Amino acid sequence: MRELVEKNFIPAADQVDKLRRGNDLASRFFQSIAQRSFSRLPTTQGTYIVSPAGVLIDFGNVIAPEKMKSFLENGVRKFQALPRSKQLGKSLKDDVAKSSYPKDGLVLSVTLRKLYSRQPRTRRENIGIVEWNADFAWFRQDEARQFLPAKPKTGDKYAVPEKLIQRLARFHFTDTVRAFADAYPQRCVEVAEMTATIVDVKGKVVSVRFDGKVLTSQDDARSFSRLRRNPNRGYDAKLLGYAKFDLTQKRFLSFELVALGMNRGGGVRANYEDPVKMGVILELAREGPAYQVEPNHFSKYDW
Repeated sequence: MRELVEKNFIPAADQVDKLRRGNDLASRFFQSIAQRSFSRLPTTQGTYIVSPAGVLIDFGNVIAPEKMKSFLENGVRKFQALPRSKQLGKSLKDDVAKSSYPKDGLVLSVTLRKLYSRQPRTRRENIGIVEWNADFAWFRQDEARQFLPAKPKTGDKYAVPEKLIQRLARFHFTDTVRAFADAYPQRCVEVAEMTATIVDVKGKVVSVRFDGKVLTSQDDARSFSRLRRNPNRGYDAKLLGYAKFDLTQKRFLSFELVALGMNRGGGVRANYEDPVKMGVILELAREGPAYQVEPNHFSKYDW
């Protein structure tokens, strides 16, 4: 990958469903070059090699590491063979996308994985790929502060506002391990609760433990064309976490939260266990552009 960057190739990744439906600059650019990479599926998911001028050099749904390496190397050669006018594009300074990234808030990386009692045999497994998915969860500074009481004291127990836990239950505890998944409608959240227990207060640093539960249930989940899904889906999980919050800096110094429970339905219909245990890990995101990607369902946040 370093060699590609040195040759002016910039790797980037984003959620295809958002790009396919969006109207921002990035989405419009994607829509202008998007191609169906599977003849049997109406999806534009895949890997694209595009010049800054907007010339589509190559595309495909490539998974195996060695094939991906060859695919990218071939793309470099095709790019270098283009005329200079088709290699470079024009700067659109007046149409720069503005990020809603909550720099002073709480940004969590989200990792989802199913815990099968018997590992299904799949083509991906045969080439050594572990099935999981990732996302980010965002909270503004005022929302982040609501994970603790206004004046925390050791031993205090505090009910975290339900709307904050609903955000996790609706948008981030969905079965995206193998494919897309719509957010849960608010009506489908039966339980979304979490208690913050103040473990310790040392100076201006508060240590807190989180305990909670989420329960979602839906009987009319939709399918995406040929990617048939079970319309009945839900997630019943317990929450456990620990965090440290600096009252002076008004930010979390650490944050770790785990959701573990049974997920049913919602995924692509295949020979997999259903219901199946699913775990979600949320932790403080690292610094840098790679960790400032919008949450998958950010457009549905009440911001």
